[in-house]
Amino acid sequence: LEADSGGGRPTGLSYTVESAKALMQKIAPPLAGLGAHELRLTDDGGADLLPITERVPIVNIDQDVSDYFDWHHTTSDTLDKIIPLDINLTVAAFAGLTYTLAEMPETLPRPAPKH
Repeated sequence: LEADSGGGRPTGLSYTVESAKALMQKIAPPLAGLGAHELRLTDDGGADLLPITERVPIVNIDQDVSDYFDWHHTTSDTLDKIIPLDINLTVAAFAGLTYTLAEMPETLPRPAPKH
């Protein structure tokens, strides 16, 4: 998991290992109440996670980033841009997902080796 998309509200749940689909479909419903209603398979773990994506399954809370790059890494990138409800929903989604993943009897499937 990585939280690096600013303070936007949650929009969904993404994962990088196709064989995890059934498991992700079981995990996703409680997160829908927080706004994380879309479930999508992606091959993008993001630049920070790229070194491990071939060995480690990546799961993420997707966020609304529609205005993220309006001030990201500028002098205007300050906490007053954060909407408290949005960040609280995202924190709750990450906490719920983290707890669920930690307490599952099974583990997420690993990516298939690439040759």
